[in-house]
Amino acid sequence: MASFTGRSQLWQEVLQPHSCWDCERSPASVQPYLRLMRLDKPIGTWLLYLPCMWSIGLAADPGCLPDLRMLALFGVGALLMRGAGCTINDMWDKDFDKKVRVHT
Repeated sequence: MASFTGRSQLWQEVLQPHSCWDCERSPASVQPYLRLMRLDKPIGTWLLYLPCMWSIGLAADPGCLPDLRMLALFGVGALLMRGAGCTINDMWDKDFDKKVRVHT
């Protein structure tokens, strides 16, 4: 891994290797952003997407499948909103996170 001199603590944590299968297959220039979006921890995306998927399914005509374009649209929206939420949380909490003691 490259040296972290001159980088903020946030970027040091983001650039640490994780077990993100999407991150490992993506280009090296995109990997820090995928880790910042927490793609290695998809539970937040699922928690946003499942209520959307359920409501789209309930809105479909009886006996018909839900609209796949709507499912895809809300899936991408859940992924992007979760990534934006993680990013803004890291930006706002960077000073607070320095004060937290981690128990391992």
